[in-house]
Amino acid sequence: MIDLSIIIVSYNVRHFLEQCLRSVYASKGSLKLEIFVVDNASSDDTLGFLREQFPETEHPELHLVHNARNVGFGRANNQALSHATGRYVLFLNPDTVLAEGTLSQCVAFADSHADMGALGVMQLHSNGEFALESRHGIPTPWRAFCQMSGLSSLFPGTKTFDGYHMRFFNNEAAAPIEIASGAFMLIPLEALKETGGFDESFFMYCEDVDLCYRLLQSGRQNYYLPTPILHYKGASTRRGSFRYVHTFYSAMLIFFNKHYAKSSRLMSPVIRLGIYLRGLMSYAGKKLSALRHFLAPRLGTRAERQVFLGRHTAEVKAMAETLGFDLVCYDTDSQDFKTHAQAYDIPSDCVHVIFDLGCFSREEVLDWFRRSDHKHHIGMYCPESHTLIGGSFTCTLPDNFSPSAS
Repeated sequence: MIDLSIIIVSYNVRHFLEQCLRSVYASKGSLKLEIFVVDNASSDDTLGFLREQFPETEHPELHLVHNARNVGFGRANNQALSHATGRYVLFLNPDTVLAEGTLSQCVAFADSHADMGALGVMQLHSNGEFALESRHGIPTPWRAFCQMSGLSSLFPGTKTFDGYHMRFFNNEAAAPIEIASGAFMLIPLEALKETGGFDESFFMYCEDVDLCYRLLQSGRQNYYLPTPILHYKGASTRRGSFRYVHTFYSAMLIFFNKHYAKSSRLMSPVIRLGIYLRGLMSYAGKKLSALRHFLAPRLGTRAERQVFLGRHTAEVKAMAETLGFDLVCYDTDSQDFKTHAQAYDIPSDCVHVIFDLGCFSREEVLDWFRRSDHKHHIGMYCPESHTLIGGSFTCTLPDNFSPSAS
């Protein structure tokens, strides 16, 4: 019997997707998996790249689905869902990284909660900070108004005004919640058969909100589990752009029309006004940035400083040179780093701390950043694919590279 069907919808993020899949396999443990990757007409040869990295003969559980056009997030997930046979289904974003114990912990939690609808986890930003999107409240008209008007930011952590982002919530404890994030959402297959999959009238955004809301309406309970994962969040999305704002709040309007029909007439003009105000702010911000650059142009661009912790120094140095990084290398491994942590100086102007996954587990990497001062961002080197990746860069060694050549 298949324990877990994992569904990943991808669009032009092949290196992030590869990193995600490798973390899935590292987290597999004794679970029996089937994995579906649905590619929404990427232009970066995602599926050809995956067939090279994960040959079918070695990974028969990995099923690749090609769409000739971008059919949207919900419809692409439903394509794979119709073939899923696992006891549980995990909807997973391609720009996530799981820890080694993530999947087993989540399945164990689900097995002990027969009333479970959706299960979400602790998501970390690339600097290790907790992501508010890990769980949030149902976007009622009042909560949406507080969010769009800025009241939630003026009174953070209050149940009256901050009910959507729930900053009053204890992030370190497992607990019932209302809405889990579609970036990592584990649901019993039985529950999905009862309530249906994603509503395909949502092209992108809010389809996870709608599904969680329907699970609650069916009598099931959604939960949050504080096991951390990395979510780059928007590796392929410019979240400050007008296009993002328009798409997100238009999806929110679909949600209101569906579940709060009486309030939708009132909320519709408010949301539309919010879309254009946010768009105007984004446009003004770009113009202001351009003006600052015109008035005070940079005389030169200093190379970003990065720190590398691991053993594959020759490989990472070669890629750092390609990327134009100023790289500080420490030849170390997990045990040595733990024993002599104070001996490793992380410069204050360091942008990324890059960990060698041949020497550190993903769990150790996430734990370090979670406990850090959040001034640096996560970078990882994967020796299996010779890929260096961070939130703003990816680089792969050429096939003919040899350490002696560096």
